[in-house]
Amino acid sequence: MSACILVVDDNSDILRLVERVLTGQGYEVLAFESPLEALDAVKEDFIDLAILDIDMPGMDALRLAAEIRKANIPFIFLSACVDCECVSKTKIAGALELLVKPVRQEQLIISVANALALSRSSVDKNIFDLRLQRIINIAVGLRSNEKGLTVSESYQSIRDEARSSSRKIFDVAMDIVDGHDHVVRLMHGDPSLLKK
Repeated sequence: MSACILVVDDNSDILRLVERVLTGQGYEVLAFESPLEALDAVKEDFIDLAILDIDMPGMDALRLAAEIRKANIPFIFLSACVDCECVSKTKIAGALELLVKPVRQEQLIISVANALALSRSSVDKNIFDLRLQRIINIAVGLRSNEKGLTVSESYQSIRDEARSSSRKIFDVAMDIVDGHDHVVRLMHGDPSLLKK
């Protein structure tokens, strides 16, 4: 299952370098020079991690970071300067890390892998509450049984379906669970279903 990483940097050379390195590692990358375009992607796509340039025209990086945090997406900052003010901004905004430009490929790969692992294992991660995660797990199990897929393949299948229909993973998972429940109730002759 490939993670989706949002990269936002107004420097097209750095943007393409980061995109090339991460794509080469098997990640799906959404790359934008404009912070405003990136915000649209945040609303439409399921993003696992964001990498944001601190100094960009059009929108303050802290405001962009705040919007990304509202969507419960962990993020890393990129910056050409590493003075006290920059480090302070990084901490205040809640970034997982600050990478210094020009970023070395090895450092980028390690930092992204660590950030993804940290965000996935974090106990207080707010992406899904317990009920949402339970529904998704049930849907993955049902899809796995139904189509003979591995758990990973089932999750990816649900994720792909959500993306292709511009829906949230939870909504697709809920449809799978509801559909299965409906079939089971029909098979057991639930009279409330027969009246409709």
